[in-house]
Amino acid sequence: MAEMTLILALELTVLYLAGSYTMARLAELLGFRMSGRWGNGPVSFMDALAEDALEDFWEACESLRVPVMCLTLQRPEVLQPVAERHPRLTLIVDHMAGAGPPSQDGAAAVLRSLVALGRHSGVHVKVSGVPNRSREGFPFTDMHSVVRAIYDGFGADRMIWAADITQLTKNTYA
Repeated sequence: MAEMTLILALELTVLYLAGSYTMARLAELLGFRMSGRWGNGPVSFMDALAEDALEDFWEACESLRVPVMCLTLQRPEVLQPVAERHPRLTLIVDHMAGAGPPSQDGAAAVLRSLVALGRHSGVHVKVSGVPNRSREGFPFTDMHSVVRAIYDGFGADRMIWAADITQLTKNTYA
């Protein structure tokens, strides 16, 4: 099943970029992850969010209930217009939008932008990478307030735990 999902995701990307994806193929997709570059050009995924060219894609995902995971790095606010225009679309913010401990430069602004998305019932957050973002060892107390703010903004039902095991280079969860 995972292999089929990957094939469909790759196929959808190619079809979408060619402007010829079909609703039937999109309906078979279990989910979609968007990140990095959009196509072969210099446009990043986050810049592509502002383009009207993606509107058909968002509408199709919303109507077919295909969730879209988005790697926004430290710019979660780029999802705000999409969430507003598509209230039934399930958006999943990857890696807590890169929110770090309060002592990190810019961390408070990233966390505020992320938590602001919580007002949209279709937006969820993957809580991952906490050990690597922490500047402390286990139990990563400098990240407790970050995870608590996400919980307060989204609730437990819209938080998705992810180990992000390939990135656990500095710390582990125990």
